[in-house]
Amino acid sequence: MHASIASTSLALLLVAGFATNPAPAGQAKSAPATGKYKVDPEHSTVLLKVKHLNTSWTFCHFDQVSGEFTVDPAKPESGSLKVVVAASSIATGQAARDGHLKSADFLDVAQFPEITFTSKKVSKGGEGKYKVEGELALHGVKKSLSVDLEEVGTSDSKFGVRAGYFGTFSVQRKDFGITFMPDAVGDEIAVTVSVEGIKGDGNAK
Repeated sequence: MHASIASTSLALLLVAGFATNPAPAGQAKSAPATGKYKVDPEHSTVLLKVKHLNTSWTFCHFDQVSGEFTVDPAKPESGSLKVVVAASSIATGQAARDGHLKSADFLDVAQFPEITFTSKKVSKGGEGKYKVEGELALHGVKKSLSVDLEEVGTSDSKFGVRAGYFGTFSVQRKDFGITFMPDAVGDEIAVTVSVEGIKGDGNAK
């Protein structure tokens, strides 16, 4: 169960940021098309990493990621992002551990079913890079969070117009009131986010 705890800590991270799987050869573009994109849950990932007993890394991810983002290459500051993660979709590969992470000891998914990140400000951080400042809501606590995102690629095909981003960041679980088993589960959780968005209603597959 110690390992499960480690995973739970990871779940905390949720957050905000996103990226895409590489576009098919010959379809990559230098910049995404202006407009609103729906996050494609089948091609988006929130991966967490946390130390167990200060000895090894434990990994987990969320199976249900949704949200939307707005892009305007000419005015990056007008962009916006909202990512929603179903806390109950935490997955570590072990059912017993998953159940523990969903309990009141950690994520308490019955009381706090969603983890959300909502942007407040977007600014250019370099070629194909952006700084997204916003608010992370987790376990009933809201905290400011800044995430550096990198544009992975874009595509325009029978699968729709798509754009993807990638980012990494870390959070401390104690900041969100998740303090169970501090001797077994590390406080710092490293988060990797890869989000792929489909322009429009998100129905293209």
